[in-house]
Amino acid sequence: MRHLLKTLPVAICLFTIFTISCSKEIQKKGLQADKPDDLDLMVLEYQKEGFITPDRYRVIIVVPAENDNEPSSIKELAQQRAVLSLRKYLMSQDIPVNHNAQAYILNVVQNHGTLKKHETSCSTRYCFFFDISKNNLKHSLDTIGQRR
Repeated sequence: MRHLLKTLPVAICLFTIFTISCSKEIQKKGLQADKPDDLDLMVLEYQKEGFITPDRYRVIIVVPAENDNEPSSIKELAQQRAVLSLRKYLMSQDIPVNHNAQAYILNVVQNHGTLKKHETSCSTRYCFFFDISKNNLKHSLDTIGQRR
């Protein structure tokens, strides 16, 4: 009992010091402004992929800066990615991708798609937007086939 009475005040002091030091660190962290790093910015960029408006569908292509890709190869890559992305969209809406749907997607991608370089602060990679702009694009895709 005597030993407990001697160690109890020491334990209380240590617990108090530990609690105060932990709460100060939480307060310091709360005061610092959150700076988005480059990875967070890319995540935000990818959130802009898909239907931007009912008339515009976007696919984002990121290529390393050290690769000397020609614009034609980047556009071809973007077109392939757009076709796959639109097919996945139709499947997610429970719309079968038949021959008519596939032909429509290829036609829209080739005739209404444009590639634009997106300026970023990152010097290690280039970001490109492939936008497909067509009146009532979303509605056209949603009604292209009967739902399963």
